[in-house]
Amino acid sequence: MEDVVLLTNRNKFMEKIKAHKLVLKHYAFSIIIFNIENEMLLQQRALTKYHSGGLWSNACCGHPLSVDSIFHIKHQAIQRLFEELGFTTDIHYQCTCEY
Repeated sequence: MEDVVLLTNRNKFMEKIKAHKLVLKHYAFSIIIFNIENEMLLQQRALTKYHSGGLWSNACCGHPLSVDSIFHIKHQAIQRLFEELGFTTDIHYQCTCEY
C-alpha cells in the first residue's frame, strides 16, 4: 500500500494519512466490479482502518502516483486490485468526480 498521495492543486506528494486528516484534495481511483448478473462486489473494510473501518465498500480504492495518462492510472488500478483481492480483470474508465 502506498504511503503518499499526489495533491491535485499543488503537484506535490504528501503522506496519505496527513492528507486525509487535513482533507486536502488529492488524486484517487475507485474500482467497482460487477459480475455477469450485474451484482456488485462489496467488501467490508478492516475494523483497524483509520477511516470508515468496518463499513461495507466497493471492491477497492487507491491513489495513483502518476496521472500522466489514463493508461498509467488503469495500470496502477489493476495493480491495486491484485494487491487487495488477489485477481485482475479488465478495467474500464467510467467517470471523473470531485468531492
